[in-house]
Amino acid sequence: SPSPSPSPSPALQRVQYVDQAALQTTLASVGLSLGALLTDIISNPTVPAAIVQTSVHIHTTVTYGFFAASDAALPTVDVGGNGSLTITDWGAGVEKAVIIMHAATDSPDILSKTLSFHSTLPAASHVVSIMRWDANGTKISGVPVTFDLLGNQACDPTHQTDIWRYPDESSQGASLAADGGTHALNESCASNASNGCCWTVTSPLTSSFMAFAGAPVSSSPSPSPSPPDCDDSGEGKQFTLYCPHESILMEQCYKCFFPPDHEVIVCDGWSELQIRAQCDSPFPLALPSLQSEQWA
Repeated sequence: SPSPSPSPSPALQRVQYVDQAALQTTLASVGLSLGALLTDIISNPTVPAAIVQTSVHIHTTVTYGFFAASDAALPTVDVGGNGSLTITDWGAGVEKAVIIMHAATDSPDILSKTLSFHSTLPAASHVVSIMRWDANGTKISGVPVTFDLLGNQACDPTHQTDIWRYPDESSQGASLAADGGTHALNESCASNASNGCCWTVTSPLTSSFMAFAGAPVSSSPSPSPSPPDCDDSGEGKQFTLYCPHESILMEQCYKCFFPPDHEVIVCDGWSELQIRAQCDSPFPLALPSLQSEQWA
């Protein structure tokens, strides 16, 4: 007799929202609300039971993923081409999970808190929040999760990298290594990406994560933009930022390397506001006030 036909795989629900009210209705169906997601997840015991299928929900620059082990696998979660997250190992006993991926600037609206930043390295990825439960609806902690995190800024494999974890009820992050976690550059998961480094991350604890990588930016009072001035570049103000148009900035600035692994971009005579303005502009800025300061 012929063998029975295999059961079809469940269809993954992937929804793109234009109306925020419709998104709020979807979130409410699993006991979540915008602006208090982590609070809801921590305090509302009905959240895992309400997740009955795997689905992905996208609204503007925020993506939500719901995972049910009894349903389909969760695909790669992305935010409009600005980085992505792929869970490669949920960890033992995980039956339900929620993932939220968004820009760090959206943290007050999404997570009800403003996240701290690394003191010397710029942000290199979106914020990713991961929550997991077992079959009894108990939040899982101490079981490692492994994921590939694709960043959202120009990738330089030689730059220093740190992955921070933010505890559920804190806006202060700390290096993943403090929890016994690890991260490593993974060229294969970034092979199809036009921008951004990709890291394979393993963490025994889950909450919110963000990658930091690259060179800090320094504004120096010295008027001579030449690499030999690196010996004196420490006199300027140092700050960190994400610079999407670094190649244009580098037409007028230069890099200094300080052993063993510290690199900064020096913009002689520039103010912080001027550096930020050029980083945000896809075109070279005239910056007349800068010219008068340098050459008057």
